[in-house]
Amino acid sequence: MSTMNWENYSEDIFGTGIQFYGAGKRLKCTITTKITSVDPVDPECLKRAVDTTMKRYPYLLLRPEKNAFRIRLVHNPESVVVKAGKVSPVLGSDESNYHLVAYTYEGNVIYLHVFHGIIDGYGVSFLVKTLMFYYIREKYGITIDKTGFSTLDDEVEPEEYGDMFPRKKQKNLAKPLAKAPRFVNAFRTSKNTAAKGFDPHIYLVTVDRNSMNAVMDKYNASPSPFVGIILMRSIQNMFPDSKKNICISLPVNLRKAFNAMKCRTHLDSVVRVVFDERLKNMPIGKQCTCLRGRVILQSDPDSIFNEVEIERKAYSFISHAPFLFLKKLISRLIFAINSSDETAMVSYTGQARFGEASGYFSRIEAITDPCADDILVEICQFNDEYSITFMQRFKDDAYAEAFVKEMRDNGVDASLISEEKLVLADVRF
Repeated sequence: MSTMNWENYSEDIFGTGIQFYGAGKRLKCTITTKITSVDPVDPECLKRAVDTTMKRYPYLLLRPEKNAFRIRLVHNPESVVVKAGKVSPVLGSDESNYHLVAYTYEGNVIYLHVFHGIIDGYGVSFLVKTLMFYYIREKYGITIDKTGFSTLDDEVEPEEYGDMFPRKKQKNLAKPLAKAPRFVNAFRTSKNTAAKGFDPHIYLVTVDRNSMNAVMDKYNASPSPFVGIILMRSIQNMFPDSKKNICISLPVNLRKAFNAMKCRTHLDSVVRVVFDERLKNMPIGKQCTCLRGRVILQSDPDSIFNEVEIERKAYSFISHAPFLFLKKLISRLIFAINSSDETAMVSYTGQARFGEASGYFSRIEAITDPCADDILVEICQFNDEYSITFMQRFKDDAYAEAFVKEMRDNGVDASLISEEKLVLADVRF
């Protein structure tokens, strides 16, 4: 545990300002992790596990404070809400004790709801594993091997918390190996279906891990680029005559480039890959190789620093806007501009090692606000299954169905198993 006096902790937002100021009626900027247990959830055990878990992450116990000029974060001593049902209390409001994190439960499922501005998918994976560790101890009276789990025995180091996004220009920026395409007028999914209006839905695709790993090994591919290729191929097959290119964005972890590997807060960017004529005419094996190569080039530190410099200028512009309403207007405009050159985003949470906890849970799903993107695809791996969730701003199963078909046509055992309204945690500032 940390010896820091967290009661006096406060944080000025910078790199996450676009989320705090951009959040609104349609832009929730929230993450929900759905954790399915093998047994029905015990509410009292969950409450005790949550209380212990949040003691491990005191820098997430925050409440937003705002005035006419800005939003800032201060320590929140109130307890984190745990309630029945799948719908989250409104984060940042009295419903959540003004916290930006909350937990709910229903049947065998635990839901973790958190605002993206205080943590990203990398950080959420640590939070989920800590919750698993203490829930197993509370419900089953067993203390599993803590290797790979963050617990109260660990020191909370300063590198874990705070806004690590650079506020100043990086010195001696080298020429990037590759630049992410900008304003390519990408193919938009919602404009090319029968979908009408804003009607968020989620589609869950489950994939047998062994069959997908075997195909990826065959093509020397990795999950995020492979799923990106499958998604691009499936959309191309749906609209072969489209004159607009499909463009997929892939989140990139910035921690290694910034030497901040322990940071749990929001610290990622994206690379973009255009499915142009050269790429779409290649066989799938070469497509995977090409896409992975493009991602590697764009993930090079020099390329990352140049891309981040563009983001830094935008965030600085938000930060220096004199009034809160201007910060909100600029942030929502940036969201709209950033999504204008993307057809969809594909995100992979990474292969977390769950050790003995794997025997007590059966599935993990990531449910994230697609924000201004039409489609956001999240990939989670747990035990022998990949859970691939399609978050869409419109109701239409055509893309998920086409994706499953493309998977099966390439030897991957995939199934579309559910469709439901996308209900995200709301947030209020």
